[in-house]
Amino acid sequence: MNERADADSSLIPEPVDLQAASPAFRRFYHVHFVDTILLLRNEVDLDFASRLTANELALARRLLRANLQVSVYRNSAALLNDREAIPILEQLVEQAKQLTEKIDIARALWILDRSPIYPSLIDRLVRGRNAALKQQHIYDILQLADRRAIDHLYTLAQDQDEAVRDLAIFHLTDLANAWKGRWLNNESTRTPDLEYFLQRRESSRFIKRMLKELREWHDARPLVS
Repeated sequence: MNERADADSSLIPEPVDLQAASPAFRRFYHVHFVDTILLLRNEVDLDFASRLTANELALARRLLRANLQVSVYRNSAALLNDREAIPILEQLVEQAKQLTEKIDIARALWILDRSPIYPSLIDRLVRGRNAALKQQHIYDILQLADRRAIDHLYTLAQDQDEAVRDLAIFHLTDLANAWKGRWLNNESTRTPDLEYFLQRRESSRFIKRMLKELREWHDARPLVS
């Protein structure tokens, strides 16, 4: 199979010699420009990035940077620590009209540079009235991976929309390992309700436990220096 021929040429701004490339770069190229189904599903493991040579990493960053207007390439650019992408992403956020698109772009800025743009957009999302958007972006809220994410979950657990409340309670339960704790204590196995979490909100031990889980599973940072 000719990978170069199978790729969308409009996305490749410069020559790429795949025959001379390492297996890691060929994997990068394949999942980003040939068969992107895993990328679209957010199922690509970019751990191979650490095996790219310096020249291959620079090329990979350039290829992604040339396509930042395409949403699926933004997180990859951030995970590859492309600092030159920052001003482009900032401009794209400013130009974007819809909150969903702004969050999608700012997520890459958060991974790259802990940009304050991202948490400000999450604040706007949580304060808003669009229940569908809150459900759609629940994992973006979690990706803050700090106390603000937990506070947002508490806010959403008291939202006007039942589905939003249930989703927030689900994630609070997951972060607190509340299922396990209640089972070990022979308590009811029903889902913990809001009152369960409100009673523990000022418990530093309880919050610390949730923060540990949050950071372990949702804290995204560049994979390479």
